[in-house]
Amino acid sequence: MLKGPRIHLRTMRLDDLETYLELASDISNRGEHFHYNMPTEAGIKERLLKDSYWNNQFGMLLICTNDDKRIVGGIACFQPLVYMDAVEFGYILYDADLRGKGIMTEAVGLAADYIFKSRHVNRVQIAADPENVASCKVAIKSGFTYEGTLRSALIMNGKTQDIKLFSLLRSEHEAMVSAAKGD
Repeated sequence: MLKGPRIHLRTMRLDDLETYLELASDISNRGEHFHYNMPTEAGIKERLLKDSYWNNQFGMLLICTNDDKRIVGGIACFQPLVYMDAVEFGYILYDADLRGKGIMTEAVGLAADYIFKSRHVNRVQIAADPENVASCKVAIKSGFTYEGTLRSALIMNGKTQDIKLFSLLRSEHEAMVSAAKGD
């Protein structure tokens, strides 16, 4: 478990399946910037039984509140392109009442710290819809650097759209951790 001041991240358990499917299948939880792919019970259950939905190619960390332990979101961690020395994050906060309160910034920080400590990668990246101002702010507040815009790189709701790319390098993360410790 990766614990922060208000939330913690953990892998999914079999007893989370029903709650996760309810949250992830509710289109109204997704907002206008998240894809419409629907998870299936059989698909999620198969992954849970195989590797708790966590391996080197793809992983799902649940975002849970510290006080009542409820699932409020998730961070997917995956390799963006085969040739890249990177992990990409995709994230969602299902509870709209928690949005804009720094929860996702805390979650992204915990996940980035974990990835750099547990994997031999040099880069973590976030790809965000340019109109998703909140997601772009999460990236910047988490110490990521805006690298540029990938033109017409994504199809969403049947239309092509640009995506903004943000990255955090291992050396930048180490410098932030060192500065936070006062070194």
